[in-house]
Amino acid sequence: MVNSRSPHVYLVVSLAEDAYTAVSISDGDEGYSIDFYLTKKDHFEPVLAFLSKRAIEPTVDSITEEGTEFETRHLSYLVDGTKEELAELCRSVFLDAYGVERDAQLLFTLGE
Repeated sequence: MVNSRSPHVYLVVSLAEDAYTAVSISDGDEGYSIDFYLTKKDHFEPVLAFLSKRAIEPTVDSITEEGTEFETRHLSYLVDGTKEELAELCRSVFLDAYGVERDAQLLFTLGE
């Protein structure tokens, strides 16, 4: 992703058995952002707390389909760092915010 020639590239990392437990890293005009599209309400507070603890505040915090079974909270954060630091941040989100086991199988989807 970091070496892509596209001006707008993203990487989505998700659990193999649960595509809704995911994190997306994007490279855009403003730099790198980490994005969450949370449909599981029990993920809201852990993700907010995880990033707040690291003094990273959301640039976007919105809800779509509010009050329906499809309610989704979109959180977007601008982040700095090397590709290794971004990879570590993603790993920590799964381990510390989502509570995923270390040996869980992850899927990686690259898009432009």
